[in-house]
Amino acid sequence: TSAQGCISTNTAIANITVNITPTISVNSGAICAGDAFTILPSGASTYTYSGGIAIVSPTGNMAYTITGTSSEGCISTNMAISNLTVHPLPIISANSGSICSGDSFTINASGALSYTYSGGSDIVNPNTTSSYSISGTSADGCISSAPAVIAITVHASPTISINNGVICSGESFTLNPSGALTYTYSSGNSVVSPMTNTSFNIIGTSAQGCISTNTAIANITVNITPTISVNSGSICSGNNFILIPSGAVSYTYSGGSATVSPMNDDSYTITGTSAEGCINNNVAVANVTVHLTPTISVNSGSICSGNSFTLIPSGALTYTFSSGNSIVNPMTDNAYNVIGTSAQGCIGSNTAISNVSVYPSPTITSISGTICSGNSFNIVASGANTYTYSGGSTLVSPMSTTAYSITGTSALGCISAAPAVCDVTVHQTPTVSVNSGSICSGDSFTIIASGASSYTYSGGTTVVNPMTNAAFNVIGISAQGCISSNTAIANVTVNITPTVSVNSGSICSGESFTMVPAGANTYTFSSGVEIVSPIVNDNYFVLGTSAQGCISSNTAVSNVTVHPTPTITTISGSICSGNSFNLNAGGAFTYSYSSGNSIVTPNSSSTYSIIGTSLMGCTSASPAISNVTVFTTPTVSANSALICEGDSYTINPSGALTYTFSSGSAVVSPSISTGYTITGSSIDNCISANAAIITVSVQPAISLSITGTPTVCIGAPVTIYAAGATSFTWNLGANSANITVVPIANTTYSVYGEYGVCHNSAAYTISVIARPIVNATISNSVICIGNSVIANASGANNYVWSGNISNGIAFSPSVSASYSVVGTSTLTGCSSSNQAVVNILVNPLPILNVSSSRNLMCVGESVSLTAGGANTYVWNTGSTNNNIVVSPTLSTTYTLTGTDINSCQNKVVYTQSVSACNGLDKLSGNGIKMNVFPNPNNGEFYIVSDQDLNIIITNELGQHILSAQLNENNQHQVQINKLSNGIYFIIGTNNHNNVKQKVIITQ
Repeated sequence: TSAQGCISTNTAIANITVNITPTISVNSGAICAGDAFTILPSGASTYTYSGGIAIVSPTGNMAYTITGTSSEGCISTNMAISNLTVHPLPIISANSGSICSGDSFTINASGALSYTYSGGSDIVNPNTTSSYSISGTSADGCISSAPAVIAITVHASPTISINNGVICSGESFTLNPSGALTYTYSSGNSVVSPMTNTSFNIIGTSAQGCISTNTAIANITVNITPTISVNSGSICSGNNFILIPSGAVSYTYSGGSATVSPMNDDSYTITGTSAEGCINNNVAVANVTVHLTPTISVNSGSICSGNSFTLIPSGALTYTFSSGNSIVNPMTDNAYNVIGTSAQGCIGSNTAISNVSVYPSPTITSISGTICSGNSFNIVASGANTYTYSGGSTLVSPMSTTAYSITGTSALGCISAAPAVCDVTVHQTPTVSVNSGSICSGDSFTIIASGASSYTYSGGTTVVNPMTNAAFNVIGISAQGCISSNTAIANVTVNITPTVSVNSGSICSGESFTMVPAGANTYTFSSGVEIVSPIVNDNYFVLGTSAQGCISSNTAVSNVTVHPTPTITTISGSICSGNSFNLNAGGAFTYSYSSGNSIVTPNSSSTYSIIGTSLMGCTSASPAISNVTVFTTPTVSANSALICEGDSYTINPSGALTYTFSSGSAVVSPSISTGYTITGSSIDNCISANAAIITVSVQPAISLSITGTPTVCIGAPVTIYAAGATSFTWNLGANSANITVVPIANTTYSVYGEYGVCHNSAAYTISVIARPIVNATISNSVICIGNSVIANASGANNYVWSGNISNGIAFSPSVSASYSVVGTSTLTGCSSSNQAVVNILVNPLPILNVSSSRNLMCVGESVSLTAGGANTYVWNTGSTNNNIVVSPTLSTTYTLTGTDINSCQNKVVYTQSVSACNGLDKLSGNGIKMNVFPNPNNGEFYIVSDQDLNIIITNELGQHILSAQLNENNQHQVQINKLSNGIYFIIGTNNHNNVKQKVIITQ
């Protein structure tokens, strides 16, 4: 338009070209330390790198920034960031160590995820000291820069030997092994004390801890050490005692001989020696007691007539009384004789005399009487020197009629045979009671007494007229003339007429008012009740009655004022959640809201009530109600995601009706990890209070690898390891980073790996080597216990047997057993595919026994020894019968060798005891011969006869002790050593003929 207001006839056009400012993106990634990484930006024509160049080799994690310029020269508005993670190279360490020859060593490597061993496996079996190298790969696929090197020292296992020996039982033997540094003994210690012939196993350990390849066996022969015993007993002074030891072949006596004659109690020791020269480890002691004749004494004394007296003798074990008993009941003075016998059967040399005196008992008399209750009575007794009263004293105070007994004691201390009785009759003293009461002033009161026969009143009569409160006394007298023990009191109360008052007040309309009168006990209201509900102002009248029934002289008035209650108004409405609403109440002076305030912010639709209070303090009769509807403000949520580089992601929000995305669309395809925001709106047009924020992370593609042992023995488990992912699925179905397989032929294994949302696959092949087959033989499959065998295996180079035995080394099994062996090939290191087994049957040695027809025989007799427990026998006498007859002149040991059906042999030693039979009593009578030995004895002795006899043993009193049957030419052992010392008799009977023998038993 010109200055004059003219408009141009044409329209000029200016053309402006707008070049697009580039937006760039860049890759991120991870490398191992020492590797290089190439930064690959996109979105522009040229780029500027914060590191100066696109190829970088950082030593630690780094973030590089990149800006871009378009071909038109426009610089990018954003700065792309390439995040580079640098994984360290693993540093490998492993254990060195030592083993014994034939053992294996496990290499424990650390510092990586998987390892490669120069020996092909982490378990090696070097025959000599060797070195191994180990390299490792970390979980990030980084390979160690230098391998770990370990050294394994191989120590030789020792071979040991041991000594044998002979001891007496109870002695010790020291095992002296050689060939190793330390030893383990089957006995637990190098010093052993076996009770029978025994073999002990010894294993040795070298200074390097290697266990011997063999088990040394020490055989110890044990000769039995005799245990001897000897009889003890008692004699009278001047007699002889015969010592009879047993348990050995020969004996030595401390008294110089088996026959001793002590004057006093004495002890003798005996030692014994066996046929092998073993001396007993115990000392047998024979105790010989010499008994003396006792001297008897007895007590004397006195008693009261009718009592008993106990005779108490001393000086012996048992006693005989002239009275027939130790307790006597003489009527007059008397004397009693006592004879005593010692524990050893010796009768006392004297007769003890007990003199008993008898004193007469007194007769008691007393006089009875009468008292009133509460009084006392004096009891008077006669007939004795002193008295004892059942009431505790001569002066008694019974509450009721009572009988008292009195006993008396004479001057000589004799108590009366029967007590005297004193009867005291008690008449009851009355207890008076009387009524009390109340009256109004001017009235009269009647006193009513009870509890007695007649009464006396302090008021002079039973009817009284007090003007004030008063008390009146009453006393009573019983029919027997007893005055009451108490004074009864009648209390008369005079009551006053009350004066009444009552409260006034105000209420709100519809409320109640409670009248509270005072001055009386009960009240009468003009309204009928004390609670009233007037509609308008009103007056109420009250009368009162005292607790004693007196009516008030005045009428109280209560004035009640009534105030009106307010009516409340309010409004309802709607809001979006999170907003506020004003309830706007009216109609009162102050308000109370159920919400606590007039402005509310409900989370959901709610109802609120309002109560109002007037200026006079009256509360509205009903509340005002406000309904507030709340529309929900949506809360938007969405999930973050992880995608693989080059993939897209669809954002799927929830919580609203419509959404707005910061990316402009729900579908995004970021090249690097990126954040997005989402807002939403509800059907009620409420906008979400929050914006959902998600991150879409971009993960680079993965590279999968497998490591493991490429060569294994057939049937051996091998573990292969996958790396480069976080989850794995093998073609075998396993879902772990590593699997253990047992290939039987060359096999290829494949794995599918996932890392986040990215995946890949890899394969690995294992070659399989055949195992050796082991055979086993045994030198003898059936042996007797104690014999040895040799087990041999073939088919491999090294062997391991069960049962702690060694290949080609003799051993002695104690029980039947099976032994298995496995072998190992030195060339391949593979153990045998089978277990070879040998079986050994170990037969026990026969358990031999020897019995004698007589355990103890006399010199000049013969006995029969019978063997059992085997099939064939050989005696040291040269006989091969199971039964032999011998006639030794002293105690002799016989050795028996027995062989069973399995050709196993054992030995047993039996000692036949022989006695000189000193003290042998040979008694003949009525054609009967009966021998008893030894005699005297300790309760254990033998009876021998040439005929069948019925045997009866009695004591000196003829009391039966024992019965037995004795067969012709047999020896019967008697054991009555639990009886007391003394003289006993043996009676033998045959066809009404008998013979009797005295036996002396001492301990």
